[in-house]
Amino acid sequence: RSSAASICMDLAHSAPALVPLDILLKLSVYDEDWYVEAPANAALKAMVRSLPAVLNVFYSRLRSTVPEERAHAASHIESVATEEPELLDPERLTVEINKLKRIGDTESKESLARALEKAKKSRRAAPHRYGL
Repeated sequence: RSSAASICMDLAHSAPALVPLDILLKLSVYDEDWYVEAPANAALKAMVRSLPAVLNVFYSRLRSTVPEERAHAASHIESVATEEPELLDPERLTVEINKLKRIGDTESKESLARALEKAKKSRRAAPHRYGL
């Protein structure tokens, strides 16, 4: 599992379209061993610039009924905000923060709030560099 996650991480940096997402998603879950989930989540985050829809993996995990899974997803979104805040949509973050407030998940909400502050300070990246 750790070798597969590492291979996915290498591919994510050099050829993101070749990453087997079905395998990567299974390896990136919050309750996987750290030496498996760390490179798997690093691969997901590395793919966000070239495949912005990958962020939906983390956003969907914010809706989990398991607090640890929500916190895990929020921390990875915050990590993206630290490295590439321009890839995050402040409006989407605000919506997710409000959902977390409603269910009383303070830890995840605070993590997303920090991400929101970083995203607001950056200029949002266009989803397509070239086009009409």
